[in-house]
Amino acid sequence: MTKLHSKDLGEFVKMVDRDYAGNLADPALASRYYPLEFEFDTVVDQDLEPFSDEYYQHQLTLYKEISGRELNQWDGELHPVDIPSLLETPNPLGVNNVTFISEHVRAISSMLGLACLSPVPKVLDMGAGHGLSSEVLAFCGAIVKAVDIDPALSELSQRRAESRNLSITRSVLNFDDLSTIESSAFEAAFFFQSLHHCIRPWDLIGTLKTKLTADGVIAFTGEPIGSVWRNWGIRLDQESVYVARKFGWFESGWSHAFLRSCFASQGFKLRYFGGGHGGGEIGVASVMSDRLDRCAEYAASVGYLERHVE
Repeated sequence: MTKLHSKDLGEFVKMVDRDYAGNLADPALASRYYPLEFEFDTVVDQDLEPFSDEYYQHQLTLYKEISGRELNQWDGELHPVDIPSLLETPNPLGVNNVTFISEHVRAISSMLGLACLSPVPKVLDMGAGHGLSSEVLAFCGAIVKAVDIDPALSELSQRRAESRNLSITRSVLNFDDLSTIESSAFEAAFFFQSLHHCIRPWDLIGTLKTKLTADGVIAFTGEPIGSVWRNWGIRLDQESVYVARKFGWFESGWSHAFLRSCFASQGFKLRYFGGGHGGGEIGVASVMSDRLDRCAEYAASVGYLERHVE
């Protein structure tokens, strides 16, 4: 096992980029360094109340040690993107790999189906990134309001939507301030590989409650559930540490129980189903039990059994 202290992360990132083209899955890199164990000076007290500011400050200190910078999501969550090159590609990621893209599309459309919405619902696509999830949701008939912090990706998605006559509008917003989003207007809010960028998910869930209809749902898939932390914290796998150091991305993860408690704190009940991205879960939450029961019936009808995880 290779041990790497946080003070050496900068050189590690440079080496991965220089010698392995930034590919953390390169077999030569893996054979030389993996399994890789990181060492940090920051000590996080997991006995602290996980919703407390004191616990958050412990995790923020660890983030600063890993990333080598202050947390600033307006700078640290951006993606380099060549907009003209992606305007006419089949998918907004510009990825020519049927297996990779089909799994993304399957997971997104499965999440949409489990939400059991009306035929032409208004939905939120949270942390929409390049806009793949928005395009899938709109293709299926939803009226999509997409939210992301990255202005370049928002321009890309909006231009693609306009040229394809897809019902997508984008807003450049941080999860911390959704005040310009219409209240009580959306049947669902969806997260695809994006909720883990939220600093305080329990607060975001409370905000989204005000944006949804009375029986609206929040659904997610492709999220890092099953954290090494008892409740929640900065992810410590090599990919998460690498992107935190290189880009400043805030990469967190949670236990199943803690994420359920985040929803419960805002009056939601969260249930987990199979069929998620990469074999993981699809989480569906609502304040209305009968809505969740309908979601469970649909899930069973398509073979996505409920997962009773702690």
